[in-house]
Amino acid sequence: MEFHDRLQQYMDELDVSVRDLAKECGMSDAVISRYRTGARIPDNPETVEAIAAAIVKLSSGTSEGDAHTVLPLSGADSTGIPTATERYDYNEVLGSFRALLPGLYIDKEDYRVKFRTLLDVLDISLSALSKATNYDSSFLSRVSSGKRYPSDYKAFSTAIADYIVSVCRSRDKYSALMQLTGSVDSTVTDSTHSSKYVSNVTSESVDMTTMSDNMTSMSYGNASDIRKAVLSYLLDDDGNTSTDRNDTDNTDRTSAVLKFVSLIDEFNLDDYIRAVHFDMLKVPTLPSHKGHSRRYFGIEGMKSAELDFLRAASLLPKGQNVYMYSTLPIEPLTEDMKFAKKWMLGLASLLKKGHTLHMIHDMDRPWDELMAGLLNWVPLYMTGQIVPYYMPSDGDSLYNKMIRTAPSAAMWGECIGDDLGTAAFYMTRNQSELPVYEARRQVIYKQAKSLMDIYTEKESDALYAFLDAEAASEGLLHCKRLLSSPPMHTISDRLLMRIMEEHGINDELKNRALKLLNSQRDLAGRCVEEGGRLSEYYPVISREEFDAHLVNLALSGMFPQTDVPYTYDTYMEHVRLTEEKASKTYGYEVYQDTLYPFRNIQITTLDGRWAMVSKNTTPSIHFVIRHPVLVKALSELMPIIFEETC
Repeated sequence: MEFHDRLQQYMDELDVSVRDLAKECGMSDAVISRYRTGARIPDNPETVEAIAAAIVKLSSGTSEGDAHTVLPLSGADSTGIPTATERYDYNEVLGSFRALLPGLYIDKEDYRVKFRTLLDVLDISLSALSKATNYDSSFLSRVSSGKRYPSDYKAFSTAIADYIVSVCRSRDKYSALMQLTGSVDSTVTDSTHSSKYVSNVTSESVDMTTMSDNMTSMSYGNASDIRKAVLSYLLDDDGNTSTDRNDTDNTDRTSAVLKFVSLIDEFNLDDYIRAVHFDMLKVPTLPSHKGHSRRYFGIEGMKSAELDFLRAASLLPKGQNVYMYSTLPIEPLTEDMKFAKKWMLGLASLLKKGHTLHMIHDMDRPWDELMAGLLNWVPLYMTGQIVPYYMPSDGDSLYNKMIRTAPSAAMWGECIGDDLGTAAFYMTRNQSELPVYEARRQVIYKQAKSLMDIYTEKESDALYAFLDAEAASEGLLHCKRLLSSPPMHTISDRLLMRIMEEHGINDELKNRALKLLNSQRDLAGRCVEEGGRLSEYYPVISREEFDAHLVNLALSGMFPQTDVPYTYDTYMEHVRLTEEKASKTYGYEVYQDTLYPFRNIQITTLDGRWAMVSKNTTPSIHFVIRHPVLVKALSELMPIIFEETC
């Protein structure tokens, strides 16, 4: 059982809604909703204590609330929720939550010492552990030294335990583990198999491949006992958490994706520009030096090389293409805050100059680090001047490499493994050398795939062409859309014009809105042709909530210069029109909820091929995401938010 399962169990027993619990806790509906679905877990003990106290108070019958409801409009069944009025004990409720959140109460220094001791006693190398668990070796090194801590102790410990199962192939290591963790020692798992193997060794016809396989399959104890011992030692729990590894991974991924789309939802480009003084940033205009080249070595050399390249690129005339790709470790650089600030300022200078940055992201990282990196790039993505890629497979585990190119400068670097002490870099502005590095860049970028396509108003024609082509694809389609307002294709011409007139919208924009409406109707119609499905999820909110947070027409497809909000009457009329269309259109499914975590974005997925995140407020922007892991995570987001209907 996970924390969200226990929370849902309490809410079901008490027949209380998300809103009831949120009000009692003093938290937002969206936060409690994410805890309930497992999209997030509490990150501090005070939050858990507040939720436990609220449950106890609600169980006493002193608080009242309306039950959370979901309204299926296309044949889904709803079930009643049993009620209970018994009073809970606070310590019992808190204890049940704490047992499911061991990482929340972990002594970080004690955990570090235990982790380091495990590595030493079992003679485990960080490089081998990194390769097996997919955690970066530099990150593991920092965990063992106390410079970094896992974001999710449970998932991290489970990965360590799974690896230790594979290394306990000898009695010495198994016994050492049992002694260290205080567990009971045992004998060889399959003594019959072991003795049979020993007798076969004397045979002249022994097959060396079989011999190797048999030795590998020998282990002492069993995987379950070893895993339980490691988890009990690291987390001070019973070790049963390992059985929920997949659920943990899914929760971690969903939580990270929610952060990603939430940042887009809440992001305001104008506020960001003012906050970082981007609008006042001065960029160099002096001519670049010709024919200069330089070599750099080690970590400090890498920092100097990076900054020198950014300076050289920022001197170019506006509107140039700059290419950047690196598989070198970046953690040692990000720990130097002074350098990190200069590096980000250098990127800002390129964007301020109007350059387009073509960036290949290193996706071969642990999930939490991957999403953390993407979160840092969201503000730059919102400028529309970033073209992101990813490399499906690099294939070279010995050397890590870096390349940076621009019309007047190029840089090449490499290091052995993750050891930046072996790094060497060469940057040149020599015109006779630049073609060589441009040729290298082209070879690398031919292998890269688009991480996401970013469409701003300048690329509106390309966006429309893409959507038309996808809607015309052969075969049955299942399109899912998570919306912050009723879908555009269900509104009537009359209602659309009424809303536009209420805001004094001119005829040119009215015509563009009608064109968008017809396009949306056509796309929706194609999705349900010949047995396809269109599933749309959106909130229906009360007048009180509407007055607190206005809802805008979903006009992002026409890149409006201003937001166009509904009145509550026009909003509810659009809701009615949507319900009516759902009842009459085969293959069109609509789900409504009273809760929704986003107010300004729409998410669309098509058969797992791609996912699109669209910013509904100005300035509108669309991210068409293609990386299969990110697409899958976004596809799974909808049933989690609207779990009762899916």
